[in-house]
Amino acid sequence: MTDFRVGRADERINALGIDVTLVRRSRTFDAATGQTSTSTGSDTSVAAKAVVADYEARYIDGTIVRRGDRRFIVTGLNLGVTPVAGDHIVENSQTFNVVNVETKYIGENVAAYECQMRK
Repeated sequence: MTDFRVGRADERINALGIDVTLVRRSRTFDAATGQTSTSTGSDTSVAAKAVVADYEARYIDGTIVRRGDRRFIVTGLNLGVTPVAGDHIVENSQTFNVVNVETKYIGENVAAYECQMRK
């Protein structure tokens, strides 16, 4: 059973967030090399809501978090996919690369995904 607080988190993100599109590039795994690469297959696009924020200066270290990186907090309820590094999020015709994803839980339920984004 989903914790009611997950629903509340979803309501807040939907109320305060903007429309974005999560794009998952088709990938293929080469068992011989152990490498995953982008394939020429079709991409998967998922409409979502996200609260967008810049990183505060104290978090920018120039390596893990760079100047210009942004945080996209995407609802975890009914998203249908789990964002991963290598995905893209399109916001107002601008494409950002997903660099890192931290899953936010309420109890055992996924409430949101905090995605570190980079142009």
